[in-house]
Amino acid sequence: IADYDPKIAIIRDEHTDDSASLKLLDALYKAGIKNVHLPTVSLTGKVTASDGSAARRFVVYVEHEKWRDRMGDLPHEQTDDRGTYTFHNLPPGQCDVFTSPVGNSQLQLRVKGVKLVDGQTTQLDLNLQSQATISGRVTAADGKPISGAKIAGRWQSDDGALVFIDFAMTDDQGHYALKSPLEKAT
Repeated sequence: IADYDPKIAIIRDEHTDDSASLKLLDALYKAGIKNVHLPTVSLTGKVTASDGSAARRFVVYVEHEKWRDRMGDLPHEQTDDRGTYTFHNLPPGQCDVFTSPVGNSQLQLRVKGVKLVDGQTTQLDLNLQSQATISGRVTAADGKPISGAKIAGRWQSDDGALVFIDFAMTDDQGHYALKSPLEKAT
């Protein structure tokens, strides 16, 4: 949808009516810049939990190539009851998208190199449904089980585009199990 004002040509989508964007446009107009193109890139998708259900209350982050130096202040959206998320007005370019449940930043699925094209909506579903399990037992040198040990697992797809990270704690007998949405990885 394009809006045209004789004083300033603005191309924008229906989600660009936030006050920050309007203040920016006003400042640009006052500075003599009369043709402005605002980004119209949207990113949307569904997150599936490890058990195959809709991932409710997961947080999805976008780390854009233009924001590599931004620490801790990345755009994020929380999934709704259907596990869906949507971002509007992202800049075109490449980004990484990653998700984790609220309150558990250790579990994470990251998709690298997502291409955002101006004027388009990119669909990116994030599936954390378990495809593979690594399990074992942690023991001391004397063979006694170690309970409460933190075990880390990191899977990466063969092409490097997907990375999954999870942690587990050993039980009283030293057993643990880590599940991954990546069936085959290096």
